[in-house]
Amino acid sequence: MADKLLFILTSVKQNPIQEIQGQLFGMSPSHANTWIHLLPPVVHRALAYQDRLPARTAEELAALLAATQSTAGGTSPLVGMRVLHGPSPGRKPLRNRKSMTVARKSAPRSKTSW
Repeated sequence: MADKLLFILTSVKQNPIQEIQGQLFGMSPSHANTWIHLLPPVVHRALAYQDRLPARTAEELAALLAATQSTAGGTSPLVGMRVLHGPSPGRKPLRNRKSMTVARKSAPRSKTSW
């Protein structure tokens, strides 16, 4: 069962072509195609059974966060997560870093033009 879960999670996360997915798990591409179409509904039903389906709307997310905060003693599950809205304070953007610049040398030009 763990192999099937790893198979479908790899498929969803990495989205490899069926030939690669088959090679990774030792099966033919057509057999990988069968499993790729068979396993997602099974995972969906298992998550629904455990009430772990992801929130699909803003209202569902707000209700989930409110329920999590009330059961976790007022702490948010998002505490400690870094949200990247822009550059970190105190860090220069890459274009201003001297260590990242590469000196370009012009290639010698030939005397004949094509």
